[in-house]
Amino acid sequence: MPPERRRSIAAELGLSKLEELEPDDRVPRHVLDDLWTRIPEWSGDADFGLHFAERASPRALGLLGYLARHSATVGDAVARVVRYQRLLMDASDVDAVFATDGALTIADGPQVGTEPWPRHLAEAVMGCFVTLAAGWSGAPIRVESAAFQHAEPASVAGHLALFGCHPRFDQPRNYIVLSPASARQPMRDADAALVGYLEQAAEARLEAVPHPDEWVERLIGAIEAELGSGLSLASVAERLHVGPRTLQRRIAELGLSYQGLVDSVRRRQAEQLLRDPRLGLEEIGERLGFADPSGFRRAYLRWTGTTPRGRGRDPHQL
Repeated sequence: MPPERRRSIAAELGLSKLEELEPDDRVPRHVLDDLWTRIPEWSGDADFGLHFAERASPRALGLLGYLARHSATVGDAVARVVRYQRLLMDASDVDAVFATDGALTIADGPQVGTEPWPRHLAEAVMGCFVTLAAGWSGAPIRVESAAFQHAEPASVAGHLALFGCHPRFDQPRNYIVLSPASARQPMRDADAALVGYLEQAAEARLEAVPHPDEWVERLIGAIEAELGSGLSLASVAERLHVGPRTLQRRIAELGLSYQGLVDSVRRRQAEQLLRDPRLGLEEIGERLGFADPSGFRRAYLRWTGTTPRGRGRDPHQL
């Protein structure tokens, strides 16, 4: 991409140093979403994510790419991608599960409770599992099924070409299922000794990457402590000993929203409190920080599609 175009994109996204980003730089989730939403629009490519996967360079994965390339099999390579994925991005919930017949399900996407990835990011990530594995193994990779969180696009011809099957859309997670033979496929450059050395380097780098989980747990704890006290962002920030602007920035960098976190905490607490037959809706609403019972009922209806009374007190219905 020409430097002037990069500067133009950076200016439109409010990311003035986009052209200076290095492969190891960590891009906040909201900026990543903007990039993967707007760049495909600017490119005019209706299948930008799929085409990105087809042209993906292993060098973009850095150390993790070398680890995968020199693993024994495709399945081993995927397992290492899952183990060390935080070397690439924080805002990802990735896992790989082998079925009893040897088929391998690879799921990747946003962290639980956050907005789905933009369509092209999801398709690029899942597509890269296929194209890179095929390139490193030197064999076709058969995908038995695929699914995405986003809605079905007008044409799926590109999906059929890349994945070899018609994906399902509007699903809870993004995933692909590799056939048992593909999961067992040997890698052309397998090197156990080199992998052992590279894993030591990967472990050292992983320790140096800040992990967001501990901070998120502290944030959720602060919200819980403020449930009956108005739940202002300023009061939660004070509990965490940071300024409100700093708190907003850190939440945005994780791809979360303050109100989304508050709703998540309130809903979890509501489900626990509704199991106690001694508590009325008014008291439950007060404990959750609602000004009146009607506010609690409206929020619960938005979360679950039914009212607290409609759910009753059976925990299996909550």
